[in-house]
Amino acid sequence: MKLSSYERERLIISNENEYGRNSAYFNWISEEEAQAAEKERDTLVEEIRTLGAQFDFLGSKADSRFLSRGCRLCGEGSWSCLFINGMCNASCFYCPSRQDDAMIKPTTNTLEFDTPRKYAQYVNFFGFKGVSFSGGEPFLTFDRILNYLKEIRKQCSNEIYVWLYTNGVLIKEEQLKMLKN
Repeated sequence: MKLSSYERERLIISNENEYGRNSAYFNWISEEEAQAAEKERDTLVEEIRTLGAQFDFLGSKADSRFLSRGCRLCGEGSWSCLFINGMCNASCFYCPSRQDDAMIKPTTNTLEFDTPRKYAQYVNFFGFKGVSFSGGEPFLTFDRILNYLKEIRKQCSNEIYVWLYTNGVLIKEEQLKMLKN
């Protein structure tokens, strides 16, 4: 796909607006470099396809044979990710979120949930098979995770799969036991 210099500049500005300060890490490539990378990708995809790779989710996953249950539910679109807070104790260069916002209410798909009960009702209404907790860093608001998790376990199917995304720095053994129970 050949872009005019105006279209290319608009895409760059759009990405800079979306990713803010992290856009400084982007390495913008030329049209020729993009075409060469696309050709190399196509060759590699065909190579792994001949090795038995299983492509799922509209072909967007290169090999889905060994995905975790959570990743599979994500790919199927049958899960809800609750952003439990907007804070993080890490500064990962690839993260597109500010991570310095002490959100008052947990959020998913721009919907705010001020109580665990309302979120569990939402999960039931849409029949989600999985729920993930994200942030920021969920362990910065551990009590909040527990409250929402308890309500999900109380109101939702016993079959619902729950996981969380964490950098792992703040985890304590007693917290893991509490989550398990």
